[in-house]
Amino acid sequence: MSTSNPVSRQRIEVDLNFVNEVTRRGGGDVKKCMQCSECSVVCPLSPSESPFPRKEMLWTQWGLKDKLMADPDIWMCHNCEDCSKECPRNAKPGSVLGALRSMVIETYSWPRAISRAFSKKAFLALFALVPVVLMIVFFLATGIRVPNGGPIYFSSLVPYNYLDTAGIIVGAYAILALLYGCFRYYRTLSKQKKGKMNAVIAAILTLKDVILHTWFSVCGSNRNRYYAHILIFYGFCVLLLATFTGALEIHVFGFSHALLGEPQNIIGNIGTVLILPGLLIAIINRTTSKVPKEDTYFDWFFLILLLLIVCTGFVMELLRLDGISLAYWTYMIHLILVFMLVAYFPYSKFAHLAYRFFALTYLTSIGRRPAV
Repeated sequence: MSTSNPVSRQRIEVDLNFVNEVTRRGGGDVKKCMQCSECSVVCPLSPSESPFPRKEMLWTQWGLKDKLMADPDIWMCHNCEDCSKECPRNAKPGSVLGALRSMVIETYSWPRAISRAFSKKAFLALFALVPVVLMIVFFLATGIRVPNGGPIYFSSLVPYNYLDTAGIIVGAYAILALLYGCFRYYRTLSKQKKGKMNAVIAAILTLKDVILHTWFSVCGSNRNRYYAHILIFYGFCVLLLATFTGALEIHVFGFSHALLGEPQNIIGNIGTVLILPGLLIAIINRTTSKVPKEDTYFDWFFLILLLLIVCTGFVMELLRLDGISLAYWTYMIHLILVFMLVAYFPYSKFAHLAYRFFALTYLTSIGRRPAV
């Protein structure tokens, strides 16, 4: 008498509103997918075992939100458009996975209420109003006014002790909120399969890939995206270095004012030279791509905010050199934009860097890496 093996059953919760949310975030063409697997075949990063993005397209059509929110494979995709270009139904899998990634950030971010509100452009004016109100309150409380005449010194508008205190508070909040969200995500991923490799070693290997942009370099159809991303990445790193250099100049070496020939400004100008072409390439590439993209608020907010920060930083430096008091007003706009970048880091596309790092670290630990 033969006994058949018991069938393993798993309860799957279907979210009927999930596809509508994916559509709102730029993945509306997912319904066109007919499961031909062309996307998985042409993707240079898709592993041979359980390849993506075919399964993700199917799960999205079925509304399997919980399954997708715990799927690390969506972070292997670098949106090079190879799959979207070859899709016979123009389903744009790359855009669908981009929408899923933004939903992962919203799902695991803390506080979730802020993340949900930030994902909707209707709340953008409110988020922009927060630093404006804080700046008004600061000037009312301190009695400081915009200087009129004389050399342009930004510290006479916002003293360094106030600026440093605000930077530490906002920066600490952003880092803790981001790390907590990433921790929650990594914990969810690690429950699925035990890693074959030590997590620290996997993180080191992943960091090397991030620094070298290993997987971006494999993309074929949208090569410009690699150059844009690497210029933005290293340009931002250099600008961050300039910020810390300025803090050292003030608090360690006792410089009272940042001058043109000081290390902070030299490093900052190098960062501007790197990041500005990267941003312009990214914007041009996004608007002229042969594969039409959805004009998603999530993507455009990140690009435009960075561009405005770089431009206002450069303009205020020029105005200061010419002794034009308009430099102070440009400086205030610059500070408002920087606040938005830092404070909303955990909820914006900028958080992709951290979530992708944790997801790829997990995949490396279980021996699942892109086919490069």
